[in-house]
Amino acid sequence: MFPPLHELEIVTYRALLALHFRDGATGAAVSTGLRAYAWRHDPAQPQVARRLERAERSPQSGIYGFRTLPGLEQYTKGETVTPGSVQYIIQIEDERGRYLPQTRRFGLPLAEPAVQEVILFPSPAYSPPPGFGVVRGQLLRTTAVSGAPPEVTVLEPARWARVAVEAPGPSPSDPDVVYHGIADQRGSFLLLVPYPPIPSSTLLEDAGWNVSLAVEHDPAAIAADLDELQQVRPELGEPPPFHTTLLSQSPALLFAEVNVLDAAGRTYEIVGDPDETSVAEMLPFRRPLVIRTRIAGSPESPLSEFLIRS
Repeated sequence: MFPPLHELEIVTYRALLALHFRDGATGAAVSTGLRAYAWRHDPAQPQVARRLERAERSPQSGIYGFRTLPGLEQYTKGETVTPGSVQYIIQIEDERGRYLPQTRRFGLPLAEPAVQEVILFPSPAYSPPPGFGVVRGQLLRTTAVSGAPPEVTVLEPARWARVAVEAPGPSPSDPDVVYHGIADQRGSFLLLVPYPPIPSSTLLEDAGWNVSLAVEHDPAAIAADLDELQQVRPELGEPPPFHTTLLSQSPALLFAEVNVLDAAGRTYEIVGDPDETSVAEMLPFRRPLVIRTRIAGSPESPLSEFLIRS
């Protein structure tokens, strides 16, 4: 007979925040090659730099988590703390350059499960897997439309713009599906679209699908985020704006065709509707669709970039 067991002590240990990463194109889990940093953010003292804490990767699950964070030590040991009472900023980076970096805000402790799913957007250096069409390009932001006929001049890359491509669904009876991607700090983007079925009567070299492209960009909100982050963490270089900002940008005007007025000054005359917010393109099978603004009268020699107004 074993002696009866008596409960001597209960030790409580709570997890603060864990991040489960997924590939935004394929949906596959991403469990290697990532870094996640956290620092406490006090809205009353936004320029006070706080200690960086790095997440640790679980060798079993591949989930990245924070053991403890300043201001929440007692919560991890079982004490009650008001959910969302301590603000943190999380910086996510990919050591291999496959995915774009992200900046996220979290109010800790979380009222919901501590494991948060984070969708990673492919970078222009991403290696597309089989079965996906590739849409890529570089977005340049222009001045406001002026004059008659309307003219624009290039200002800068449309950094961190959000790109949407509407393409046919996975079967002929399915509605069209919208796929999203994010441009990097140079305005370059790569977006993956799963290939729809190819009709049996179509040769592979002739296969293609009608798609439409739209762009969202909010340069004022992006600049405000970058200014805030760089004042607190100048060592981060040029981090991305907050994730919520990326997902709530406003539609941009798209200039699919122009006349070149001054190549050196990068001034162009808009051909067609100057208020267009989407453009139609053809996604070919096994070849990338590169989005570029066409030059009127020279369809085989477009610009290297695609012009937008935001």
